[in-house]
Amino acid sequence: MVLGWQNITLATVFSVLLVANIVLNFLVFLAVHKTLYLKTPMNYLIANLALCDILIGLFIFPRHVIDKAFSHPGGEVGNYLCKLLTGGGFLWTSVTASGFFFTAIAVERYVGVVYPDSTRLRIKNRGVKKLAVLLWIFAFTFNCPSSLSMRYDETNDFCLESWPDWFSPKVYVTAVFLSGTSSVFFIHVLFRVRTRITVMLALMAIVLTICRTPNYVFYLMTYFNADFVYGSYVYKLTVILILANSLSHPLLILWQMRTIRRAVSKIFKGMRTCCG
Repeated sequence: MVLGWQNITLATVFSVLLVANIVLNFLVFLAVHKTLYLKTPMNYLIANLALCDILIGLFIFPRHVIDKAFSHPGGEVGNYLCKLLTGGGFLWTSVTASGFFFTAIAVERYVGVVYPDSTRLRIKNRGVKKLAVLLWIFAFTFNCPSSLSMRYDETNDFCLESWPDWFSPKVYVTAVFLSGTSSVFFIHVLFRVRTRITVMLALMAIVLTICRTPNYVFYLMTYFNADFVYGSYVYKLTVILILANSLSHPLLILWQMRTIRRAVSKIFKGMRTCCG
């Protein structure tokens, strides 16, 4: 299979962002996991956010990096492959979970600053793990309809949604759009409570809105305008923004949170000691 310069360029950009995304998010995840004083409810949510971003990078790889390097099987085998891997079901589950965890972090920090003496409203250590499980279940359930509808389209050489006649995809896609762009509502609230971490979260919300809105708008428009083609080069550019958003999370966290930055620095020092 001959690869055009567009495919090679896209694969290169995806690969660079993907590697940086996985490495930095893994360092944040490892820092929280290995450092005793970082084991707080908020940092546990941050570790789950980092895990989401790692999975986004891993599942983008088969769908957008090496997809043109091999011939996708057709027929029922191709359809099942689309549902399980190349259709992006786990990718978009991770993207949705990332949004859920960001929302949980923003709410927890806002409550902690506005109501510092309220123990009833705060997330506790024993409850944060249950919350994390629920958020993953919600994300998986939310993306199930899209994953189950995936079929391999030989004309476009891409996995596309194929909905049954009794189902209204426009309602579902509109719900996905509203869910994916809801972070914009947190920007004003977070900037009102000016602490170092809430400003960081407000910046994360701005970056999230800028990077994710084009993809959600494109996804919505594929069902309203035939000029928007799922799997096109423009669509893949919107996915690059999704990956860039995942990369921005550890950069902002390491920039604004000294405790995690120190823990990551200690990991690097330990690696240098081992290698030396």
